[in-house]
Amino acid sequence: MRLVIILIFGILYVLNGLFGCTCGSAKFLTSNTEWKYRTLIIHLFTYVNALILGTLTILAIALQKSWLLGPTIIHALIRIVAQCFYIVITFKGYRNEDDANEQDERRKRISTIGTYVIAVILDMIYMIVAILCVQVLNEKSDASNWSVHPSRG
Repeated sequence: MRLVIILIFGILYVLNGLFGCTCGSAKFLTSNTEWKYRTLIIHLFTYVNALILGTLTILAIALQKSWLLGPTIIHALIRIVAQCFYIVITFKGYRNEDDANEQDERRKRISTIGTYVIAVILDMIYMIVAILCVQVLNEKSDASNWSVHPSRG
């Protein structure tokens, strides 16, 4: 049952990555701010990592290889750092040339920060799930080793 939940989480990360790369590219094409390239790099870096996370999780479960989740946990850490960096950039603020209304700019900034805080929390949950998956896969591996060698005691 735990593996099914982890597999669903991996699939959601793949979908998150595909959606994020698409949205990041669209945002880049429609943006006219000086932060255009930084935003694109951070978006793509974050969402390409989501694709990698999801793919490695699915492979780890399909192949029953817990070592595949080591890089997954590292990628989750990279995502957390990238999103924290984006929160700092957003918090420090950037002037959007299109927005004359400062209150609108503040509202957008708070909304963006909130989105990335939620993303950081979800990535931390993902890391915990990946660690649990490693434990489950290792337990299965240990159980199969015991059944092969029943003389161990």
